[in-house]
Amino acid sequence: MKMAKPDKRDIEAATKLCLILKLLERVLKDAPGFQNRVIGGMCYVILFDKNKIVDPDAEAIELHPELVSAIEDAERYRWLRAQPNNTETPRIDVVKWEREDESANSGDGLRMEALDAAIDAARKPVGVAR
Repeated sequence: MKMAKPDKRDIEAATKLCLILKLLERVLKDAPGFQNRVIGGMCYVILFDKNKIVDPDAEAIELHPELVSAIEDAERYRWLRAQPNNTETPRIDVVKWEREDESANSGDGLRMEALDAAIDAARKPVGVAR
């Protein structure tokens, strides 16, 4: 079997590879067990299907569809929460309606912290303090 003579690029690549191996050797010495923590974290936390971080059906590492949906919901909510409290259009109002009597309701527009508090209160089970 014949082998080609290395050219300048081959020698430079081999030199860089030796440097990488020396750095890796130093890291392994300075932080023993790091590779197990990194690989273990990836396998047992990030890639664990029940944690729903990574899409198990994707060909590449992609966020789980439920996580993507939650991020989109959070972005929508942040947008809605930050809308100016004025009458300019277009706008979307969030109103908390209160019953005044059998024939009438009244409501106030909600923004920022007031919107957060109203959502938290509505989500809280009846009779449970937070």
